[in-house]
Amino acid sequence: MPRYALLFGLLPLTLPLYADSNKGRAAGAEVYKTFGCAQCHNPDLSGSEKGPDLRGVGRRLHQFDITQQVQKGGGGMPSFGDVIDEQQTIHLVEFLHAQTKGPKVRKRFKPLTEPDPQVQQKPTEDQQ
Repeated sequence: MPRYALLFGLLPLTLPLYADSNKGRAAGAEVYKTFGCAQCHNPDLSGSEKGPDLRGVGRRLHQFDITQQVQKGGGGMPSFGDVIDEQQTIHLVEFLHAQTKGPKVRKRFKPLTEPDPQVQQKPTEDQQ
């Protein structure tokens, strides 16, 4: 019986650091507004010249990666590790990781180079 008590006593330590909740996401949205994230990423998360589109970021990045980006910065983003406390970071990451719906992007393929009009193209079988 003491083994089970020890096992269940350690159970909270094995739970993930990020417990998704509506309250946490709402608090994260407030952190997003309060600390000026919208200045670079826009209020609707659509991005700008200063910061990338964050719509759908939850599909692209794991919570750990989002946390690293917020705390350490990089790629043109300043570090917020000394500005936002641990609980605010957790809520912000929760909010951003919940952003799984992004804009529908159509892939448009175009030739890498335009055909040179001076170069004679080989006729296809249909053209022969």
